[in-house]
This record gives sequence, structure tokens and C-alpha cells, in this order.
Amino acid sequence: MNSYVFKQFIKLKALFIRGKKLRNRYKRIYSARFFAQKVRQVRWGVSYSVFDGVELLESALANIRPHADYISVVYQDVSWYGEPAPEPVLPLLEKLKAQGLIDTIIFFEPDFRRSAGQNERRKRSLGLRDAKRHRVEYYMSMDVDEFYFADEIENAKYRIVRKGITRACVGQDTYGEEPTQKCLYSINSFVPFFSRINFFSRHAKDAHLPCLCDPNRQLNHQLFDKYYVLNTCSMQHMSKVRVDLARKLRNSSGKMFPVPERYFLSAKTENWFDISI
Repeated sequence: MNSYVFKQFIKLKALFIRGKKLRNRYKRIYSARFFAQKVRQVRWGVSYSVFDGVELLESALANIRPHADYISVVYQDVSWYGEPAPEPVLPLLEKLKAQGLIDTIIFFEPDFRRSAGQNERRKRSLGLRDAKRHRVEYYMSMDVDEFYFADEIENAKYRIVRKGITRACVGQDTYGEEPTQKCLYSINSFVPFFSRINFFSRHAKDAHLPCLCDPNRQLNHQLFDKYYVLNTCSMQHMSKVRVDLARKLRNSSGKMFPVPERYFLSAKTENWFDISI
């Protein structure tokens, strides 16, 4: 092969490689646009369980509203153990609904013949049934002290749609008694994230979950479920940010285990979610 033919061969090969790279690039761009459009077409729904910590509710709703097409609040006037709320919750909920932060308000009355965990599951089931009635496709049950960073939650929704995930879980970062006090220790506990629901979905323990999750928020296992732990998204848990932390501890449906003092290391952060109590 003379030098001229060789040079022409090299040029053609370079053009072929460049064309292949361009085709792959445009393929990735069109694929990203396609799935981004699908994320917008999916109906995302959230249901809050409300009794304690109502002082956080407005900030929590403002945080999640841009990422959810439908939001319900299931509230109660007395705790699992019969302790009444310090003041009526309904007027605040109606105000937030008027502001467009809530779509539906649902009242729940505990059955004191049942355990706190059983009552909590019944309460969350009201939110799930309401989500089904309003054609929600991906559903998440939440508490008032849970927040997400906008870029993380949107990227997580994109991955769910692109990978066909039906059961997603995320880790959590915990905070101290101030919304600017982020704890440096990590706990081996996760929360159910957006999960695909259908007519047969219900709140029940799922032995197939790949991580430790709140049993009262889990959804029943169904055939062909695809599980995934999203390690690029974390729930920001304001677990101790309360006007009256003792009331939360008294009325929690789960046993609160003491954390060793050496784990109470924390770092100062911004008040990312504009929480004021």
C-alpha cells in the first residue's frame, strides 16, 4: 500500500470514528430528552402523616410541592396514645390548602384497641387509597420533618423512570435540634422513596427490600418489582427540630433508641429549607 492510499485510508477511518462519536452523542441527547419528557408525564404523588411537628409542615410542603403533582395530608387530633394536639391542626391545613400547597385534607381517628404501629399503617393507607383515586403513578409517604434537595430528587426521579424502578429507597442525613446542625454520624436506616403503585398496592411489610426501612411505610411486594437503593439522593431528616421534642418522643409509634454521645458530632450548615421555629 503506497503512502497516498494509506493517508486516504486513515482519513476515512478518522471520519468514520468521528461520525460514530457524533451519532452516539446525539443518541444520548435524544435519549435524555425522551426520559426527561417521560418524567414530566408521570403523575407523582405524596401523602403526609401529620400530628406532631406541624411547625415544620409549611416548609416541608414548600420543599416538595415543585416535585409532586398531587399532595395529600392525613391528620389526627390525638396521638396514638390518646394525647390531644396542643391546638387544632385543621385551620392551618386549610390555610396551606388555600395557598396551593395541599390538594386534599383527610381526617384520621386512631383506634386505641390497636397498637401504635397498626394505627400508623391504617393512617398511611388512607393516603395511599386517596393517591390511587387521583391517578397517582408513583407514590411516597412522608413525615413533616423530611426534606430533599431539588437537584437530588429530580435526578432520582429521572433514574427511576429510565431504569424502570418500581421500588426505590434512599438513605437519610440527620440533623440536631437546629436546622443548621447536621449530624456527622450516619445511621444504617433508609426510607421508601417514590414507588410505582397500582390497584393492588397496599402498605405492608416487604421482605424483598434490599435495605432496612420503616415497616409502616413499606408497600407490598408484587410480581416483577424492581428494587433499587438510590445512593445519589438522601432524605434530610430534621428528626429533632421541634418546638416540643418531648411530645414527639412520647407519641412516636416506634421505640426511640438512645444514641451514644460520641455520635453527636455535628457540622454547621446553611438553613437550606428556610425552617423557622
